[in-house]
Amino acid sequence: MNVIVAACFAALLTAPPPAPVDHDELRADLTQSLHRYGVATDVPSLLRAVSEDPRPSVRMLAADLLPRLKEKGAAAAVMRAALEKDADEQVRAHLGWDLLEIEGDQALPVVHALLLRTQDLDNRIHLAWPLAERGDFAGYADVLKGLESQAPTRVFAAQALGAFMAKCRDCGLTPPPVDEALRWVKIPAMRSSMLFALSRRLDDPRVVAALTVVANEDKDELVRDTAKVFLNQAARENQQGHGDHR
Repeated sequence: MNVIVAACFAALLTAPPPAPVDHDELRADLTQSLHRYGVATDVPSLLRAVSEDPRPSVRMLAADLLPRLKEKGAAAAVMRAALEKDADEQVRAHLGWDLLEIEGDQALPVVHALLLRTQDLDNRIHLAWPLAERGDFAGYADVLKGLESQAPTRVFAAQALGAFMAKCRDCGLTPPPVDEALRWVKIPAMRSSMLFALSRRLDDPRVVAALTVVANEDKDELVRDTAKVFLNQAARENQQGHGDHR
C-alpha cells in the first residue's frame, strides 16, 4: 500500500494541518483508480484481479481495496495464495500489508516470513510498518536504513518509525525509536516527515519539548503550524488523562 500512503503523506506536507484519514475517501480513490484501469470493484472482480490480472498496479490496487470492503471472507485465502505465486515483490509487499488488515495477528507468521525473503528496501519498510503496529519489530533495521536514504524512501521510513515509537516501549530496540526520531527532527530536511512520527508519542515530555522548539523556531510556517497542531493534541490528551484519574 505504500504508493497510496506516500501520496497521502505528500499531500499532508503541502496542505493545512492534518485531519484524521478519511477512509471513505481512500476507498473512493482506490475504486476510481481501478475503474480507470477498466476493472470492476465488486468483490469477485477484485479477487480475480488479485489472482489473475497481468498488471502489477491493478493487483496492488485490488488488494488494497479489499480490506476496505465489508465482504472480507474470501479475500484472505486468495491473498495467501497470491503471496506464494506472485512474481512481483512490490505486489507481495502490498498483499502482506493487506492480509494483516484482514486477518490481524493471525497473519503475523506469514507476513514475518515474507519480510525475511523480501529484498528491496522500500518493500521491506512497507512490511516493517504494519508488523510493528502489531508488535513485531523485525523490520526496525530496515527503517533505520531507510532514514539514511533519499526521498521518498526516507519519508516513508519516517512514517514507519512512528509505529515503532507507538508500540515499542522498553522493548530493547537500539537506538530506542523515540531517541531516533528526536535525532532526526533536528535535521531541517527531515523535520516535516519526522513530525508525524513524533505525534505517535505525545505522552513523552521529550517529544513535547521538541515539538515546542519546532513550533517556535522553524523557518517554515507550515512546519510550525503542524507542530502546534500536535502540541494542542498533546495538551488535550494530557488534560483528558488528568480527568480520568480524578
